[in-house]
Amino acid sequence: TLNMDTGAVEDFIITPSKVKPDYRLTYDETDYLLASEEVCEVEEPELFGLMQAARARTKHREANGAVAITPAEAKIKVDDEGNVSVERVDRGASSLSQQLVSEMMIMSGETAAQW
Repeated sequence: TLNMDTGAVEDFIITPSKVKPDYRLTYDETDYLLASEEVCEVEEPELFGLMQAARARTKHREANGAVAITPAEAKIKVDDEGNVSVERVDRGASSLSQQLVSEMMIMSGETAAQW
């Protein structure tokens, strides 16, 4: 159980389960829906709930000393002659959908570690 006011996981059960999605959304489709909370709340209430939970978790983690790190990536290319070039690629800020997935993965990992 997630306390939506504090972002703390108060209770949990770990059990074998299967998830069978009715349909999938791409990151871009999800970002489009999340861009308008009013539309998201009506059209995708489950997604809206997940985003609210992710925001609560982010606040909870930051209040407990979490630091957000966005590392740069490298694009490495090797041409036909074997010459290697390395280019630094700054990812910039994560999209809302990426933040949601990241926060849910962190929460899952923390909860499993408590088990």
